[in-house]
This record gives sequence, C-alpha cells and structure tokens, in this order.
Amino acid sequence: MTGESRREGSSWRLAAGNAPPRRLPERLGPYVLGDELGRGSLAVVMRGEHEALGRTAAVKILLRVTQSLFTERFKREAHLAASLNHPNIVSVYDTGVDDGWHWLGMELVDGPHLSAHIAAAGGRLTLKRSLEVAIAIARALAFANDAGVIHRDVKPKNILIAPDGVARLADLGLAKVAGSEGVTATGAVLGTPRYMAPEAVTDGATSIDGRADIYSLGLILHEMITGVVPLRGRGKVLTMQRHVREDVPPLSAAEPSVPPALNAVVYRMTARTLEDRYPHAQAVVDDLTAIAEGRRPPSM
Repeated sequence: MTGESRREGSSWRLAAGNAPPRRLPERLGPYVLGDELGRGSLAVVMRGEHEALGRTAAVKILLRVTQSLFTERFKREAHLAASLNHPNIVSVYDTGVDDGWHWLGMELVDGPHLSAHIAAAGGRLTLKRSLEVAIAIARALAFANDAGVIHRDVKPKNILIAPDGVARLADLGLAKVAGSEGVTATGAVLGTPRYMAPEAVTDGATSIDGRADIYSLGLILHEMITGVVPLRGRGKVLTMQRHVREDVPPLSAAEPSVPPALNAVVYRMTARTLEDRYPHAQAVVDDLTAIAEGRRPPSM
C-alpha cells in the first residue's frame, strides 16, 4: 500500500440506504485498526493488528453498501484471492461482516504501488527493472489464468512493490472466473480506460479472457520503459476509442535503444487483434525472461 499513513476514522463513513452515516469503527473482526494506507471510491484500506496472532495486515473495508453489486464483488475478491497462493499475488488471510461492515484482511505489502515506484525513479524505469516487474506480474497472470481467473483491471496502482523489490499483483475486485458471467451490470464496461484492452470496450466485460490482462501488462511495460502511457485521449471515452481504433506505437518510436526482440514482444502483447496477441501469459514470461538473460525469445 502506498500514500501517507494517517488515521481519519471520523472522515470515513458507511451509508446504507437512507440511514445516517456511521464512523469507521476502531476494530473489525480480530483486527485493531490503525493508520489509513489507501482509499478509493468504494473502499478504504487500513493497517490492522491481529491481536491473537500478533500479525500486521492490510484491512480493506467496503464503504458503499447501497448496491448489492458492490458487496458481491467484494465477496468474490476475497474468495478468488484466497484461492490464488503465489509469490507475486497479494494473499488474503480472512474476511467477514461486522455490524454491516464488509472487510477482508490481506497481506500487508509495505511499499509503493508501481505508479509511485516509476515516479520515484524519475518517470521511467531502467530496462532491467522494467523486465523484472513485467516478468513477475506475467507469472502472477499465468498462475491466475491456469486457475481460470481473469483480473480485468491490471494497472500500475494494482501492482505493489515489496521492500525487497518484488512486484505483487493486487485487487481482484473486478476479476472473474473464465466462462462465468461474473458480477457485472448488464452492458457494463469494467476496468481502467488507459489500460483497457480493445475487446473489453467493444465486447463487454463478460466476454473477455486472459489475453485482455496481457494487453494491459504490455501497456504497463511500455510505460515503464518510455515514461509514456500509450494512446491516452482527452477523457475516458476518447481513450477507450483510441484503444479500439489505433495500434499501440512501437517501443522503438519512443526509445530507439530497446532491443528489437523486446519491441516485437510488446507489440505482440498489445496487438489489437486477439489472434495476433499472446495466447497465454506463460509465453510472455518465457519470452521476457529470455530477453532479460540475453537469449533469443522462444516464440521467435
């Protein structure tokens, strides 16, 4: 988690229907709540101390419960994340509902998200570091894909950097099991526009597969190396339209020194046509690892 830690219990409130808002409690389940670690429109993440185990965790607390869709997504995140035990995926310890508060206890990754990591490095990462992060997240996606899970919102703020430098994939709030409908409003477009695959825009949230996550990771790899997020438009709608209508510019256009093989890998990761994109994240792991080791990528 990232951001300045602070305790602002009085500013976080739960609204349910027409009931008056309530302040965030001092504890939930086995956790005594401490500093705030991060926030979003739907949830806040607090540092929590498990009194019985003496373990520090990140406690994610749902703030909006006026629509059952939010609570169903929250429950799904807990169940999906708990089923994915991998060194590059943030672990979930436990979950519960206390006095109307939906919460889950997660492994505390006491480091910045990838956006802050890039900013701290001056706006871009070295080629070596970019490959390290991309390979780690590709491994996480390959593991999730094999378990039938599609993330659907791979972006820098959902990638946490641990103190040892290892990248970890977090936030499965929009994830779904392959072949299922998931918990999605009819016709909804889910994800973050600047990292959204073309098919997520045109075909809807329920029809995508693991190749959408590969597209998102390709954009992130492009951003780490060049310092530029490709295909940004003025506003969310124009950004999504650009992903549907335009090809992602090659890495070499912004950074001529990149190896030709890496240029080809990122181009394939971000191909607009599904048939031209990598079919599985493990193939991305294999090719990027080969490039990092100075070998020819197996797929070339």
